[in-house]
Amino acid sequence: MNESSSKLRKGVALNYILLIVNTLSGILLTPILLSSLGDVEYGIYQLMISISGYLTILNLGTGSAMNRFVSMYRIQKDYTKEKKYIFSNFLIDFLLSIIIFLVGYFVLINISSFFPSILDSHYKIDLAQKLVFFSVLNIMFSLFSNSLEGLLNAYGHIDYSRKFSLFRLILRTAIIIFLLFLGFGSIVIVIVDCVITILYIIFLSFLCFSKFKIRLKIGLADNYILSQSVVFSLACLLSSLSGQLNNNVDKTILGVMSTEYFITVYSIATTFYVMFTSLGAGLNNVFLNKMTSIIYSEEDFSVVTDYNIKIGRFQNFIVGLCYFGFVLFGYDFIQLWLGKEYLIVYAFSIILITPNFLVCIGGVPEAILDAMNKKMFKSIAVLVIGVLNIFITIALVSKIGAIGAPIGTSLSLFVGYVVIMNVYYTKSIGLDMIRTYKEVLKGFLPCQLIVTICFYFIRVLLANYVDGYLLFITEGLLFVFVYFVVMFNFALNDNEKTMFKSYLKKEKKND
Repeated sequence: MNESSSKLRKGVALNYILLIVNTLSGILLTPILLSSLGDVEYGIYQLMISISGYLTILNLGTGSAMNRFVSMYRIQKDYTKEKKYIFSNFLIDFLLSIIIFLVGYFVLINISSFFPSILDSHYKIDLAQKLVFFSVLNIMFSLFSNSLEGLLNAYGHIDYSRKFSLFRLILRTAIIIFLLFLGFGSIVIVIVDCVITILYIIFLSFLCFSKFKIRLKIGLADNYILSQSVVFSLACLLSSLSGQLNNNVDKTILGVMSTEYFITVYSIATTFYVMFTSLGAGLNNVFLNKMTSIIYSEEDFSVVTDYNIKIGRFQNFIVGLCYFGFVLFGYDFIQLWLGKEYLIVYAFSIILITPNFLVCIGGVPEAILDAMNKKMFKSIAVLVIGVLNIFITIALVSKIGAIGAPIGTSLSLFVGYVVIMNVYYTKSIGLDMIRTYKEVLKGFLPCQLIVTICFYFIRVLLANYVDGYLLFITEGLLFVFVYFVVMFNFALNDNEKTMFKSYLKKEKKND
C-alpha cells in the first residue's frame, strides 16, 4: 500500500512538474513565434494545427482503453487475455492511422477552398498544405505513443512516461527556439514534432518490451471485451469530438468570420485555457488505476466519493493559486510578455478559464467513469453542447465581434461540464457531487477571496513605488507566499496538515 501511495505521489508530482515546464515553454515560445513568424504566418500556423487537430477524434481513445482494460486484466490476473488485448489495441492503432492519413490527405488537397479569404495566395496555400501534412503524420504516430503510454501506466510505470515527456518538452522547446533564430519558419515546428514523437515511440517500446518484458500475443481479445472496448472507444471518440468543438471551433469560426489577428489572440488565450485544463485533466490518468482498484474492491460507493473529495481539495489548493493569481496579475503579465497590442488576450483568457475552475476542483470523476466504463453519456451530452457552441459562437461573433467566441465556449463549458455532468455523476453513478463541492470549497473559498481582495489593494499601493518587472515579480512572489501561509493555516483541515507535514519529513529523510 505504501509503494502504491508512493507511486501516486510521484505521479502527481511529475504531472505538476510537467505542467509547470509546459507553461514556461509556452510563455517562452509564444513571443518568439510571434516575432519570428509575424501575425499572418502565426495565425495560419495556429489555424492549420486547429484543423488537423480535428483528426485526433479518430484515435478512439486507444491509449486510455489500453490503460483501462490492461489494468482490469492485471487485477483479474488473466495474463493470456491481457496479451491478446495488447495486440488487438496495436492492430486498431494501425488501422486508424491509415484512416487518419486518408482523411488528412482529403483535407490537404481541399484546404484552400475551406478558407479562401485567408489563404489568398500561392505562398499561403503551399504553407498551409505543408503544415497539414506534417501535422497529420504526427497525429498518426501519436496513436502508437499514446497506447504505449497507456500500457506503461497500466503496469504502474507512469513515472517513466512522465519523465520522458518532460525531457522531450524541454528538447522540443530548445530545438524550435534554435531553429527559429536561424531563420526557419513554422514548417520546422511540425517537422520537429514528428521527429520527437518517433523517438518517443522508440523509447517507450524499449521500456515496455525490453526493460519491463511486457509481452503481447497474436490474436484478438475475447468478444465481450472487444464489445466493451468498442463502447469505450466510441465514448472516447464522441468526447474527443466535443473537446475539439469546444477547443478549436472558435479558431475555425474566426478564420472564416474574422482576421489572422484575432486567430492569434484566441490561440494565445487557448494556450492559457489548455494549461489551466491540464491542471485537472492530467490527474485522471494518474488516478485511473487507483480508482479501478477501489471500485472493484469496495462495496460502499461512498468510499469513492471520499477519495474524490481528497483529490478535489488538493486540486483546489493548487488550482486556486493559479486561477486567482491569473485574475490578479494576468493583465500586467500579458502587457509585459506580449505588449499592449495583445492586452485583449486577458479578457479572452478569463472568460475561457473561469468555468474550468469548478471543473478542475471537482476531483477526478472522469477517471471514475473510465474505471466503470461509463463514458458514453458524458460524451454524448458534451458533444450536443459542443454542437450548440458552434451556433452560439457564430451568432455572438456576428453580433458583438470576436469576443463572442470565448463567451460562447465559456457558456457551453459551464452548461455541459458543470451543470449536466455533475447531475449525471450524482444521479447515475452515485458520486455525491453536492457533498464533494461543499467539502472541496469548505475553508478554501473564503480564504481565496479574502487573499485576492487584499492583494488587489496591495497592488494599488505598490504601484506608487515600483513599476514594470520589479513590481510584477515582487507582488507575484508575495502573493504565492501569503496564499500558501493562509491556506495552510486556515483552509486545510487537521488531517491534511498532518499528511503535508509527514510528506515533508519523508522528503527530508530521502534527501
